[in-house]
Amino acid sequence: MTTRRRGSLCLRETPDYLELTGAPEVNQYNRYFCAIWIAIWTFGCVYFTIAFFEPMGDVPMFTRLILLGILWSAWLLMVPFLLLMNGRVETLRIDSECVQHRTSLRLFFLVMPIQNRRVPLKDLGLSERYNVNNNGYWETGIQIPTSGKPIRCFTTQTGDTPRAFINALNERLQQYGVTGKSRLQQKPQETPLDSRWSLRDDGMTQTFTRRGRVTTWAFWSTIFGCVFVNGIISVVAGFFVDGWLKGEVSLVVLIILSVPFAGVTVFMGLPMLLMTFLVLLQLLCRYTITLDDHCVRYRRSWLGIGRQRIWMLTDIDTVSVKRKKSKLRWFEMFRNPELANSGDGVTNPYPFFVQFLSKANKPPCIIPNLLEGEARRIVSLIRQKM
Repeated sequence: MTTRRRGSLCLRETPDYLELTGAPEVNQYNRYFCAIWIAIWTFGCVYFTIAFFEPMGDVPMFTRLILLGILWSAWLLMVPFLLLMNGRVETLRIDSECVQHRTSLRLFFLVMPIQNRRVPLKDLGLSERYNVNNNGYWETGIQIPTSGKPIRCFTTQTGDTPRAFINALNERLQQYGVTGKSRLQQKPQETPLDSRWSLRDDGMTQTFTRRGRVTTWAFWSTIFGCVFVNGIISVVAGFFVDGWLKGEVSLVVLIILSVPFAGVTVFMGLPMLLMTFLVLLQLLCRYTITLDDHCVRYRRSWLGIGRQRIWMLTDIDTVSVKRKKSKLRWFEMFRNPELANSGDGVTNPYPFFVQFLSKANKPPCIIPNLLEGEARRIVSLIRQKM
């Protein structure tokens, strides 16, 4: 076995496999700060939970319940994030059958698996270094393109991704017959990697269907964020209204304070409620692509209600797979919560789309938000019917 180290990365090579292991480099002071923050916040949540059942003067039960919900919402949102930021360990293993990417959480002597992904060699390309500008901070790491979602690992903001390790990964992949275009040689009849679509084929019509998805992190962070922001607004509003009813706060003061309070409600409380509504609505969304001998139909519906677009095959001149190169903008994730699956908040997780060009030089039509394997399979089936 050959072992090479650089920083937090460790590369092990044997005749049977190659394994790269590492953890994000975190400042020691940040580790101490996170540990102290978790300890204090946990103590506060437990203390107020115990105090919740004791008499608290004139504080109504509703207000105490909201305060308790705010505290635990912040705990459930931040503690897992801080633990992953400080204790995440990644392992990338390459053998003669597949590439395996594992993510674990290490707490002292305890190692808890979080994610394990296996990708066959036929669905891979060669590894490369990627750079993403995320709100002024450059994130860099190792990326292996696939016919589905690319494998991204060992992300750091220090810019220290050893080129020698990437070359070693590519040498081992090439030894197993992987090239830069291996994933593009997959047969259209095969199920694409990471496909979210199910196919029903009756011999004359092919129907792709899938339901809307939202990542666990996006779902819970939106729910907790909504509870946190609107909980604070409700407590403050209840405090001032109760004081006005008891005569402790004058009507003039209440009117003056209502102006900034209304601004906070409109620009923070209502957007969080709307985002929560869109996330929940996305789970009820259903996408359908229907291919027959005459046309292509694409429909997006909620509980059976939605708009359908139809393209006649006789009107289509060319159909191709395109990739959206522009970065994600905040309103795109607000409009489509599925795009929150982006690991860095900038890269589109579903950048490919199917584009139709008509014979009458009309504006191009598209089927958006696809993975590479999904888009290529849909295009191949359409070309067979043209």
